[in-house]
Amino acid sequence: MTGMPQQEQFAGAGVGAGNRGSLLLAVAFLLLALLVLSIPFTTYALDMAMTLALVAIPMSYGFLRQKALRFDYFEIIYPISILFFLYYGFSTLYLKQNVMVLQYRSLLYWLTPALALALVGYIAMVSGYLTLGRRARSSAFANLVPSGIAFYLLVGGVGFMGQLANAAQVRSVTGGRGISGILSIGQQLSLLFFFGWFLLWYMHWSKRLDKIRRNVLFALYVPAALVIMYAHVGSKEKAIIMVALPTVAFWYARRKLPWKTILAVVLITIFVIFPVYNTFRSQDKRLDTARRLDRTFDVATRWNESGFLDQSLRAFFKRMAIVTSVAAVLKNVPDHVDYRHGDTLLLAPIGLLVPRFLWPDKPVIGIGREFGTTFQLVSYVDKTTRIAPSLISEFYWNFGFPAVVIGMFLVGGCYRFVYQKFGTLAGFDPMRKGIYILLFLRLIHLEGSFGSTLGVVVKSYVILHILIVVSKKIGLLGEMTDVATSVEPA
Repeated sequence: MTGMPQQEQFAGAGVGAGNRGSLLLAVAFLLLALLVLSIPFTTYALDMAMTLALVAIPMSYGFLRQKALRFDYFEIIYPISILFFLYYGFSTLYLKQNVMVLQYRSLLYWLTPALALALVGYIAMVSGYLTLGRRARSSAFANLVPSGIAFYLLVGGVGFMGQLANAAQVRSVTGGRGISGILSIGQQLSLLFFFGWFLLWYMHWSKRLDKIRRNVLFALYVPAALVIMYAHVGSKEKAIIMVALPTVAFWYARRKLPWKTILAVVLITIFVIFPVYNTFRSQDKRLDTARRLDRTFDVATRWNESGFLDQSLRAFFKRMAIVTSVAAVLKNVPDHVDYRHGDTLLLAPIGLLVPRFLWPDKPVIGIGREFGTTFQLVSYVDKTTRIAPSLISEFYWNFGFPAVVIGMFLVGGCYRFVYQKFGTLAGFDPMRKGIYILLFLRLIHLEGSFGSTLGVVVKSYVILHILIVVSKKIGLLGEMTDVATSVEPA
């Protein structure tokens, strides 16, 4: 392997990234100071102050990390903090300024208490992040690299089949045929495609693939990615992941962020993915994908400016408004809805330990449907809509305020453990980074239920662990000192 030593690569990249990050933080602190000064003149001063707290806390942490030259844009605490800001702070201000958007006006009074509870949960989570999991040892997979092209083909091929199984499962459920145990097994392996997709881009940006291998792999992976996106039209998350992972890989390989590309991804997400996918989902589910797409584009061509904004920007803001779930819980528990005393939290072991092919009638672990009907956020006539409960809401629904503090504190510790073990900055490190990104994609589901999120995270790690151990045994992976990886000229 040629090129400068790992430690020198890391040190040089860290300083460059540090200078740019310091400038960004300085500008951000200046803007934050101006916003703080404006609080007394705003209509919703308390909401604004709590929202700014959601901004100031991660900025302060980032400033400290920057001084230590350990700043990482994708350290999990930063994306989680952005989501907290959007889900609770920004959404509260947006809904109060645009009351007509709020579907249930009775929740308006409860938005500020919901934001306050979210802020308490966020502070508890950050406290857990700073306290627990800091001594986790780095994964033993740190020095492993693919020995050849076979590992990419394995994870990409198996993951591709898993993605198709997932699409078939969705069609089975929406078609009223229920959940298939066989397809459920295939679904568990769908994450491997994203693992291979990230790994391919990471190796490409790191210049560790020769031209022939790179061209062959992209010729296979890109069409597969397009097929997956077509098979999952309506799933915004998969489309966003597919376009975002190359950017994440670029950061970890080059220690730079392509800001123009990031802006393009954000704009595509809001103004293309949201309107197209939401409109597609509203079409008759009994039709095939091609026919539903035809109808989608037919509807889109008739939008005026207001209609397009409704389907894009306003739809994005509405999707971010998870604060309404917390407001609904505060409004109803315990006066109208009883505490669950851990019932929903105990669904995690069921989803984790008992596969569906052994228990065909196993209940669906996600509680979105039950949550929506219990708190009257969906009509009883509506049999398909699910409402994102959020961890804050679920903890409160089970045991009240103490559960939010304790639960989010432990969640923060779990985030830190995962980052310390797999995500901490290092030199060229494909396996650890790939595992981290896959777990990261599952851990940022703050809007999901605790049971389903924990179950998916643990199963994902077990699958990846077995994959890497077996691949090393059969020679698909090797130690960096033993494997001559191709390095293209910089």
